[in-house]
Amino acid sequence: MDEAGLADWSAIERWLDVATTLPVRGFYIVVSRPSTGYPSTPWAPTKLANLLRLIHALAELNELEVIWGFSDFEGLLGLAAGASSMATGWSYTLRQFSSSKWMSPSSGGRAPAVRTHLQRLWALPRAETETAPLFASDQRHAIFTTDEVEHFERVPFDALTRVDAQVEHMKALAARADWLTAEPSVAARVATVSSSLESATTLWDSISSAGMLPDPSYRNRVVAWRDSLALFADQVDL
Repeated sequence: MDEAGLADWSAIERWLDVATTLPVRGFYIVVSRPSTGYPSTPWAPTKLANLLRLIHALAELNELEVIWGFSDFEGLLGLAAGASSMATGWSYTLRQFSSSKWMSPSSGGRAPAVRTHLQRLWALPRAETETAPLFASDQRHAIFTTDEVEHFERVPFDALTRVDAQVEHMKALAARADWLTAEPSVAARVATVSSSLESATTLWDSISSAGMLPDPSYRNRVVAWRDSLALFADQVDL
């Protein structure tokens, strides 16, 4: 579906009326977003909340299997809403879907930057130029988990390879997905993710106050996810 199609819940409801009568086991959802850069632009909370509501209606109310593809961090919100699983790509270009990528030949370009998965920040900053200064700051132990501190003390940021970074991100998302789906209910999963996103927002505000904010879009993405999840929870009376 196109992201623009998520703006009107009444239109989604009409689609659901038809889709839930089909003799299928479930749906694999892919959302075409207008941005082709990575990380993606922040979601409009209304649209993302409607997508989570759609996932919830299919998975929880109609007991269908739902997989959200090309989802990256957002897939964790989908799992909270009731999705069966999430899927994300190995490379940056396969972590968000845009139909424009498939309609014109690639023009090539520079090799993508090495990025580090920072669990508490819900972000993938550039290793050498964005993560390294945070690691060198007096907020290190607030921003980084114990495992991340041990890892980055052992492997310098300029020694990280793109392949290593890709593997670490995929493993981190998988671990977070396992941890989240162990929660007993949608309400519990939403509460867990909401709390984590709220903590991430507080950390980004602290980083900003210290003059270390690498790029405001990192914080903006987290705030959009937090607000989307809160709107979804209100809409479905969790």
